Amino acid sequence: MKKLFFLFVLPLLVNVLYAQEQSQPELEPLRRGYIGIGVGPAFLTKSYDNASSGIQANLNFGYLISESVGINASVLGTSFDLSNYTDQSIGLSGFLVGPLFSTAYAADKFQFDLRPTVGYVKGSVSVGNKSGTTKEGSFAAGAGASVRWNTWRLFSLSANLDYYYGKINDVDLSSIGVTIGVSYRLK
Repeated sequence: MKKLFFLFVLPLLVNVLYAQEQSQPELEPLRRGYIGIGVGPAFLTKSYDNASSGIQANLNFGYLISESVGINASVLGTSFDLSNYTDQSIGLSGFLVGPLFSTAYAADKFQFDLRPTVGYVKGSVSVGNKSGTTKEGSFAAGAGASVRWNTWRLFSLSANLDYYYGKINDVDLSSIGVTIGVSYRLK
């Protein structure tokens, strides 16, 4: 009886299990990195009588070395108009690097990133048609958080909140920026 059971039931069981294995959709390989661009408003953290809100643009790169830890780099640029003067602005540009901490949600459809960074920045002043950059740069530190929505296989939309601390010639140009953008997803 036992032999007869195994003779009929075992092949049926193997067939059912094999059919379930075949019906599973093939998962897309994990995309470990991204390179993206973001633009949005920026706000100086220190109050200046003649400085209004400005604009910030970022070029961000991130690559996961393990499942949730990796490296990141940011190239940034900010510009703030000086409202008491005509055609004058101040800005900050630089390059920062640091670790990347990332967590995926909803079957990897959303990713939340934390990005502490350190790097080098330069200040700039523009007056009418003339512009100048400081000869000396400065140490900078930053912290950022991102939510990336992996809308397509190769692209994602992102919302970023970034804080940058930079002091040029004893002038504090620290700012907070809120940017939205698009990223190309790397393998």
